[in-house]
Amino acid sequence: MLIDELKNLTNEGELAKLLTPEVYETLTANDPAIVLNALSRACAYLSALLLSCGIEKVQPKDKEMLKLIVEKLTLYQIATFADVELSFENEKKEALELLKGYFGCDKERKQVKGSVVKDPRVKNVRGYDVF
Repeated sequence: MLIDELKNLTNEGELAKLLTPEVYETLTANDPAIVLNALSRACAYLSALLLSCGIEKVQPKDKEMLKLIVEKLTLYQIATFADVELSFENEKKEALELLKGYFGCDKERKQVKGSVVKDPRVKNVRGYDVF
């Protein structure tokens, strides 16, 4: 499953090293569960974007770029737990720019270059758009 592949690209220890010890403590209260929750949320978000752009599996050649995107989205998610997401808005923007530049998809789930992708709109059981 794509979301699990994305989660396996990094771990709590690697993510903690992206922040100074002081900032890490402030944002997470040194609770690894907050980091893991943020990682799960970031991977779910990225997985939805990738799937809507027709990308269903992590390819070996894409791992480093996806890891960078996951890290940036996870930092943003960690910041949302501490209600300081505006301070990390750049991380989210950079992640979405990397996604657009590398895979040719933007956050609106539109392909911006290259091949045709499947219809990104997904219907739920009542017929309403999920996205």
